[in-house]
Amino acid sequence: MASTPDLPVPVEASRVYYEVRPSADVVTPEAATGQANALYDLLAVETGWRTPRPALEVVVAVDAEGDLTYAFGVTESALDRGLERALRGLFPASYEIKRVRQPTGWLRADASAALAGVTYRSRGERARDWQLPVRPFASFRAHDADPIPLAGVVEALLTPGTPGVFQALVRARPEWTRDAETRAAALEAGRDTLVEQVLDAVWPRDPTAPPSRSLAAEERLSGLEERDTRVSFDVTASLLYSGPDAEAAAREATGVFGCLRRGPHRIVGREHTAERAVRLRDAIVERTTRRPLTGCLRAHFSRHPQCVVLDRRELAGLLVLDGPSLTTSGGRALNPTPGERRKLPRPPSQQLEAYREPGLTLGRALDADGHPEADIVSLPPRLQRLHCVWIGKSGAGKTTALTTGALANRAATRGANVIIEPKGDGMAQEYLRAHYAQHGSLADVHYFDCRTLLPALSILDVRPDLEAGRERADAVTDRIDHTMDVLRQLVGAEQFDAAIRSPTVIRYGLRAAFDPVHGQDAYALRDLQDLLHRLHDRATPPPTVDPDVERALEELTATHHQTFDQVMGGAATRLEHLSANPRLAQVFNHTPEADDPVFRFDDYLDTQATIIFDLGGLREETKRGLSLVLLSLLWSALKRRTQRAIERGESEPLPLVNLYVEEAASIAGSTTLASVLREGRAFDVSVTLATQYPSQLRSADPDLYRELLNDVSTLVVGNVGLDRDLAARLATSEEDPGDVANRLRALRRGEWLCSLPAGFDRTEPRPFVVRSAPLPPGHPESARPLTASQETAYRAARARLDARTETALGQRFDAHYATPSTTAEPASDADPTTIAASETDPATLPRTDSLLPYTTRFPAGIEYDADRHAIRCLRCHTTHNPRLPGVQDAIACCGSLDAVDRDDIPVCECHLKLTPEEIAASEWTLPQLRFLQVVWNAQSRRLHPLEYDVRRDSMVRLREYTDIDVAGVDELVDAGLLTDHGRYPHQLYSLTPAGRDAIGEHNRTGIVHGDGQGDLGETTVHVMLVDLARDYLERDYLENPDSTVVRVEPYYELADGHRLDLAGLDATGEIVLTVEAERINHDVATAVLEDYDKMAACHPNESIWVVVSQPSAVRVLDALHDPTEGDPRITHVYSENTPIDDYRYDTPGLTAVYTANALQRRLFTDD
Repeated sequence: MASTPDLPVPVEASRVYYEVRPSADVVTPEAATGQANALYDLLAVETGWRTPRPALEVVVAVDAEGDLTYAFGVTESALDRGLERALRGLFPASYEIKRVRQPTGWLRADASAALAGVTYRSRGERARDWQLPVRPFASFRAHDADPIPLAGVVEALLTPGTPGVFQALVRARPEWTRDAETRAAALEAGRDTLVEQVLDAVWPRDPTAPPSRSLAAEERLSGLEERDTRVSFDVTASLLYSGPDAEAAAREATGVFGCLRRGPHRIVGREHTAERAVRLRDAIVERTTRRPLTGCLRAHFSRHPQCVVLDRRELAGLLVLDGPSLTTSGGRALNPTPGERRKLPRPPSQQLEAYREPGLTLGRALDADGHPEADIVSLPPRLQRLHCVWIGKSGAGKTTALTTGALANRAATRGANVIIEPKGDGMAQEYLRAHYAQHGSLADVHYFDCRTLLPALSILDVRPDLEAGRERADAVTDRIDHTMDVLRQLVGAEQFDAAIRSPTVIRYGLRAAFDPVHGQDAYALRDLQDLLHRLHDRATPPPTVDPDVERALEELTATHHQTFDQVMGGAATRLEHLSANPRLAQVFNHTPEADDPVFRFDDYLDTQATIIFDLGGLREETKRGLSLVLLSLLWSALKRRTQRAIERGESEPLPLVNLYVEEAASIAGSTTLASVLREGRAFDVSVTLATQYPSQLRSADPDLYRELLNDVSTLVVGNVGLDRDLAARLATSEEDPGDVANRLRALRRGEWLCSLPAGFDRTEPRPFVVRSAPLPPGHPESARPLTASQETAYRAARARLDARTETALGQRFDAHYATPSTTAEPASDADPTTIAASETDPATLPRTDSLLPYTTRFPAGIEYDADRHAIRCLRCHTTHNPRLPGVQDAIACCGSLDAVDRDDIPVCECHLKLTPEEIAASEWTLPQLRFLQVVWNAQSRRLHPLEYDVRRDSMVRLREYTDIDVAGVDELVDAGLLTDHGRYPHQLYSLTPAGRDAIGEHNRTGIVHGDGQGDLGETTVHVMLVDLARDYLERDYLENPDSTVVRVEPYYELADGHRLDLAGLDATGEIVLTVEAERINHDVATAVLEDYDKMAACHPNESIWVVVSQPSAVRVLDALHDPTEGDPRITHVYSENTPIDDYRYDTPGLTAVYTANALQRRLFTDD
């Protein structure tokens, strides 16, 4: 440690110390115990009764720069060499032990800095429990997952900007065998406590009766027998901090030796501030030991001696710090010998400067200790033309990170921002709110909710290309290629290419439709179908000036009539994949004239407009088709823009256009996407593709996957499973692919391994880890969501946005495009209608016992057979029962359940209780009634987790399973049948009493509510919080052998009639843990106090609160800290920006607070 002239203590003569620098070798328990004997012999020198025995000093000190020193000294200089011999016997030969001279006062800080410290002492349940053992050093070696005690001290000291010092003064304790024997005799006689002694004096025991000892007495007798009373030590342990955060650091360090607890004996810390901290500083400098308890009345009765008593097997816990026990932060601070394996280091600051300017926000770089730096790392615009792939499984935080990045990137670039969002998980809404919060307006945003509003595209239209000066032949070829690409993706490449001549007929038909003499500049899909129908019906080619088209179609019509019919039938079938899909049919049939609404990318490429296409809630085929159409039209518009710039003689780069595509795997096989990635740089476009798993891209298009890994320069990768190609792409000379794969699997939610490009003639930084940047203001989960007034203004701006987009740029979805002769999308894509009274015949009424006929999501490889009401495997055609076990069997028949996305497994059964007559009489549509029923089933815990898991699944999935659109759900909410709880931590709804009445459901005690079942009127949010907490308790307490919890009881009824949401009971049936799942309502000020008092009255060891989000936690703590009545229940609160993991409370009704997201990460990170 470097010394400074500003010391909080006087500097006396220097002292001799032995600095120890660990290596990767461990300190064995045998060496620790053996050298404890040697140290006892060294320190147990006879002195006069006024002179204390010499003391060994152990020091772990951290200076303001974060450098750590680990050293030993002794209070008698004559013993220096003996100490050196003992240390060399204790530590492996690979450790560096250096003799140094050090001024007194290890703490280096400004003399005026605030001080705070901790002293440690033994604490027992009874007087003289300090005589019992603590956890021996060997037990930490037996359990590799348990860090040794001094490693915890190091972590406590590594508080940024807060110098600190830990000191342990060790003296040899005189033999105390007689004291132990006296205690043992008292325990055997049942006279250990004062109460026992009084009772024995009043009612003497029968001396002839056999002894009867309690379990507590047996435990203590066993401990006394184990303790070595001949070789033991009195340890004075202290920790001192300096700086503005000293008090907080000291408060957190009080429990640093909790790992040493064994039975009744534990080591606790006592905080010291102000004058007490100054006195503690002086005691550390002067090496003052606290008085041990030996042979005195206080030793007989004290439960809290001033020091810690350890024997030779336990002493190493406060002495030993070895290389393997250090965390990365501790190892870096101590600078262990070379060869220590470290975590991934952050690139040098100078190299990262290139990524400090505004751009696509990636996050905050983590140092080797996992601490994020203050500055944001972004991908600057000049490097974005090399494209980006963002990989992260569901729940990794990819969507929120992209929202943050896209919003920041809009301000950094001059071109349009195009977002294609097919997930429907709220990203679009979150972006709109954040955009409004930042700019106070949505004037330059265009939003298409494609469930109800389609962009007014003109697809089979070369007019924009001709206006831009492109050759007609090139424009026509582009339109045809892009249309064929869409068809190929919708039909499936293998099936589409199986009949070569049918796709060729479509291609030639399009060329004839765009014929410069006999054709048109804009064509509708129905016109192309009519053209091919006439060709088939009349066997006469359409007129054309293109000799190749004329010859090819004449040869076709001259073939055998059976062959001709097959070819034309194949062409018609392929086009039906467009016409049978109501939304794709509508956009392909739109050919706008002068006054019609039209959306063209050309109008926005050179502006900072944000254009969002929200495809959530649509069928997978529709999502894929619309995504491909949008991609192809954008690519054509980019080419036209470049063509115009060339004609104007412009040479400067055009404004950068940013394209963000979520669930990119759905369009991975597109030739258009491949062209954009390969050639996009020349057309000033940046593409960011987001996907869950690399394997999704590989299976969709292996060639594109390899191109992404080799040619896309920016990779942002979260926690993903093993992918050898990806690991090899991220490997370096210091980390092989195996190391990279392990590192990826170890990333936490919101952490990303980044591989970034560099500018010309610059060295690329090695891959490093970032943590997602804070959410932008306006985001509902950010530290600054929209205020009530902002929310009102936002809704008004949003209404103007929707009206403007629909009037000028959109076309309202019209369900008439789904005709009876086609395979139409479900009714959720059309306007819902009520069931007529004549439709109440059970033979004709749509099914109300199953959702399989209506679901818009289904696992690949199986299908629903409506005629048989069965599940069928598409490969072997075996049928299975139409319930969840049947779905599982069908998937496993020729595939694997592990390979299926959980979201694609629908809710199979519904069991709507209403009769056909009641359904007909209801004012609600059948899709609405189905949705109410399945929400109630989820709210009542009736659904299998594979179908729907309230702990982590959005109820957007239930909309897809029940065939209802958003408008239908909104009607239920507006009518008071449903409560919309919002999207955090995921979209949830609850049925109100009116909703239950609408479907004939009523609460029944012991089934839906009652003791051990649930609360009457319990919301889905409360169900989610309770279930998350229950799973957490079962995993971390019930399955933990060190926990006293042997049973977890939900909705536990207390003697006074109150109920606990969850109770953890020990073997005797006593409540040792309580949980309150707190949903913030209008009565939060009183409800929180009542819940706190209810838990505190149980006197549990732990009281845990579970809330929806961090803002909810803040409101709970505020209510406890500043109650509307009575005394404050807690003494302090934390700032809104403090992570909940950093909250520290120890009160009867509050020891920990968890958000739903925190528990989801704990429980489902590895799913």
